[in-house]
Amino acid sequence: MSIAVVLPPDHRFNLRWLVQPLEAVRTWLGERFESVNFLCAAELMDAYRPALGTGAAVSQLTRESPAAFTEVFFIILDPGYPVGHYRTAPEAAIHTVDRTGAIRPHGRVLTEDEDPGMNAHVFTRLGPRDSQHAWAFNHFPWGYLYRDPSWGAVDGFGHRITADLRALEKRERTHKVVACYGGSAAWGWECLPHQVWTALLEERLNARSRSVGSPLRFTVLNFAGPGHVVLHQIFTHILHAHRLNPDVVITFDGINDLFDGQLCDPSLVGPHDIVYQEAQELWAQILHQSHDRARVFPPETDGPWRAVNQPMTVLRAYVARARQFRRMAEGMGAHFIWGVQPVVSSKAALSPEFEKDYLDRHADHRLESIHDNCRRMLDILSREATASDREAMVDHHALFRRFGAEDWLFWDSCHLTPEGNVRVADFFAEHMATRILPILEADGFGRGTDDQR
Repeated sequence: MSIAVVLPPDHRFNLRWLVQPLEAVRTWLGERFESVNFLCAAELMDAYRPALGTGAAVSQLTRESPAAFTEVFFIILDPGYPVGHYRTAPEAAIHTVDRTGAIRPHGRVLTEDEDPGMNAHVFTRLGPRDSQHAWAFNHFPWGYLYRDPSWGAVDGFGHRITADLRALEKRERTHKVVACYGGSAAWGWECLPHQVWTALLEERLNARSRSVGSPLRFTVLNFAGPGHVVLHQIFTHILHAHRLNPDVVITFDGINDLFDGQLCDPSLVGPHDIVYQEAQELWAQILHQSHDRARVFPPETDGPWRAVNQPMTVLRAYVARARQFRRMAEGMGAHFIWGVQPVVSSKAALSPEFEKDYLDRHADHRLESIHDNCRRMLDILSREATASDREAMVDHHALFRRFGAEDWLFWDSCHLTPEGNVRVADFFAEHMATRILPILEADGFGRGTDDQR
């Protein structure tokens, strides 16, 4: 199979934007990446060389040249990129690769080879198959599923987990499992599997064990899901961790609860601490054919979105559910870490060429007041968290204030770049090293599974 990577036909961007798309193609192809032929405009070959390396095979991009290959990856940094301008072979596998490394099929549905989990169970079989799969929520009896293989493999529930969970149920007493929960930032939106903070945390924990001669080894599992609020994290823990009996539970959350909480039905948020996503209201209208009845979430409009719940009401609901999850996890015998996620405005200053430039060009100004309220609620939580909450808390919102314009840590307002994930993994590893690992090592290697106690 012959493989081509088509580089952007213009060079009006920093070459650093190419690093992530190229890493994504390298990860996708594995050893086959060595046989890739890069296609680029003749006048840009010298400009692209530093990003490709001196040994890369580079050919001139013409309208006809992609047709010579059986698999083609178009790197798209400009949303208006004219993929259809180029001729490709009729049976060729065509992919697009965006600035964050998301690889998606072009002009066709996903195949089962590309997403083996699409038929894992009845609710994935009944789920979407269109080319916009990355934006598709799957109906599921307990909440919803969000399955997106654009940045790497996901299982039948959308989790970025490759470990055998049934085998982990019978792990050795020195083998510790860390179960992680949260929304899209925790899931690793816009990052490749090896770049996500959960994978990096596993590396750090096992490296520490080797360096100090500890017998403990760690498996870190990412049970996060894009869009999840704390209630979904609790459901996920009940569904998937009841046999696993994790030794440590980590949450990395905040923004989904604080954002959606401003827009949910006030009769649910204030009295009941219930927060949900807009899709739930849309599904109710579809299911009951009730489009003639008003939703609470703002309709599609060019005007600004306004909160229907007061920030302190929303913050109280979030804190109440976070504490509930902590009680549940600790009641099952796990150590609990409450990770409060940062946003781009958590930093002392934005990266002008990457963070600020992107936000200036792509910010949705309808949501400004909602985002501003999120930032204020995070500030209040940082200032006013109780002593009990702080014992379990890693406040990344506060910790990210040490970073400035030289640090490119966010793709957008809340999703972390690979370097941002590195910082999150470091902060969690530091907390565990001082608060949790000594306990696990001192108590006879901590907990085992039920049949090992």
